Amino acid sequence: MKAYSKLLNTLLSFLCVLLIVSCSAIGNKRSSDKDRKLSENYVEMGVRYMEFGKLNVALEKLERALDLDDNNANAHNSIAVFYERIRKYSDAEDHFEEALSLSPEDSSVLNNYGRFLCNHGGDSEQGIAYLVKSSEIPFNKRPWFALTNAGQCYFKQGDSQQAEAYFRAALLQNQGYTPALISMAEISYEQAQYMKTRAFLERFLNYHKPTASSLLLSFLAEQALGSDELAEKYKAQLFTEFPLSEQATKVRQMQNMVPEQKIIPSRMINSSGEAELSETDSESE
Repeated sequence: MKAYSKLLNTLLSFLCVLLIVSCSAIGNKRSSDKDRKLSENYVEMGVRYMEFGKLNVALEKLERALDLDDNNANAHNSIAVFYERIRKYSDAEDHFEEALSLSPEDSSVLNNYGRFLCNHGGDSEQGIAYLVKSSEIPFNKRPWFALTNAGQCYFKQGDSQQAEAYFRAALLQNQGYTPALISMAEISYEQAQYMKTRAFLERFLNYHKPTASSLLLSFLAEQALGSDELAEKYKAQLFTEFPLSEQATKVRQMQNMVPEQKIIPSRMINSSGEAELSETDSESE
């Protein structure tokens, strides 16, 4: 009987140990899940502050997100975009690489890193490969982001044919996507197809308010078409709404040029920043 009682006590003690270990493991899992959720919350806050231009607070939130979960690919992706915007390109690339290693099939990471490589990484070929892969991810809800960025990458390389193919592909996915529309207007202008330039700009204005770049391009296209009244209208609007812009400065510089010089290349329009888009979870279409 004593032997039985001793055996029973041993079994009970063993079960208690198992229960404690099990409860401890569950507790750790819940804590880990909590940290991951908090990390995502901090990412969202950081991105919002970044959008509002409150960069110090944005960095604080994004760093906190990584403190809570260093394996959060979204956090690495977002802080990489942050560092890119403040021109700390080495830090940006480190975080893009970490995000990609953690989530190699994440369309947002692929888009952002691909665009980064085209603009700052010195490896446009790899950048385009990432952008194409991003656009082909089955669950990518916004493939036109990556397609447009790929088009911009080719356009900067001087390959207008490939650029146009990607811009058109983006517009097939989203016919009102304004960065692709303004880019197609640029290509049409460069090809001296000024009526097409006008048509793309009119489509652009159906979805977006005029920008300094669109007004400059409208001015140039109408000037090339001989529509002096319309050209003057767009010039006046550019000077009124964006008086200190680089585009307005270019038009002022043109005033002293002889007529043969007044058709300027579309690559001088400098609208690329409007078409190079980063993706984060907080962004809307």
